[in-house]
Amino acid sequence: LSWKRFPHQGTHLSWELHANGHFAFTIYEVNKDEENDDVTQMKKFYPLFSKIPGPTMVPFGDTVPVLKSGVYRFWFGNQHAWFHTLRIHYIIGNDR
Repeated sequence: LSWKRFPHQGTHLSWELHANGHFAFTIYEVNKDEENDDVTQMKKFYPLFSKIPGPTMVPFGDTVPVLKSGVYRFWFGNQHAWFHTLRIHYIIGNDR
């Protein structure tokens, strides 16, 4: 699953995640000229967490400054919860 935001330089991306099982998470900076679904061709904007234990008892969240206007893709992985449905509730914001 991935979700896109279009923040501008000088703003902040923020998020809060809740999940009912283990999941993976990162944020990619997408090159507008070469936009595709191949994450190996995208630059990581936020570190990859390959296994966040779930269910989450407290929200997983952070806020980071946007240094360059562009397209940012929030990526969620279900590699560790493949036997059951993974539910991720998220709040994603872009503030000054």
